[in-house]
Amino acid sequence: PSIEDVLPVSASTLGGLLAKEANLFIKRETSLALNKNETLAGILKRANFSSNDLYQIAEIVSQKINVRRLGIGMNFIVGFDDYNQPVALKLNQSEKLDYFIFKNELGSWKGLQAIRPIDAEFILDENAQKLAFGLSQLPHINIDVNSVETNLVFFEIDFEYRSLVENALNQNEIKGASKRERWRFATHYGIESSDIDITLDVMGSILHG
Repeated sequence: PSIEDVLPVSASTLGGLLAKEANLFIKRETSLALNKNETLAGILKRANFSSNDLYQIAEIVSQKINVRRLGIGMNFIVGFDDYNQPVALKLNQSEKLDYFIFKNELGSWKGLQAIRPIDAEFILDENAQKLAFGLSQLPHINIDVNSVETNLVFFEIDFEYRSLVENALNQNEIKGASKRERWRFATHYGIESSDIDITLDVMGSILHG
């Protein structure tokens, strides 16, 4: 059978999938972005997972994802139960798959792969959020990460760095739009997570110089 016949279709929320696939009901969800030099254990501690949970989750995540190569800005959605305890986690395994980790009724942690729906907006928003967060970590950039709700990312660059950044982007054939101090990137269809990494690396090489 094909992968589409075996795996469930992912959802944009933890509760949407786990209620159906694992009979697990999520009271609330929060989204966390991986900080620079932060590890899997570090971001899980921020979400108040226990030490025992950290060990089990790391074992499960490492079966599908290289935990040593998690990207800055990677999005983690954490689900909490009625007692405000973290009981579920969602992260992107690849461009096509999401990975759900959850605590079952026996108290053990399990992993569940799900196919990401073929929905441009579902993908574009996550790329835009990753780009916005990455830009916010660079010096000489002014950006309101919370204002990014579509695939358009607006930001400002300090005056003395504008031409340097623009030249570097052009040399690497990275398309953006600038009008005086305000810049815009659009994570349109066809833009992948790896493209975001390249863009941030190019800009970082100038702005950290």
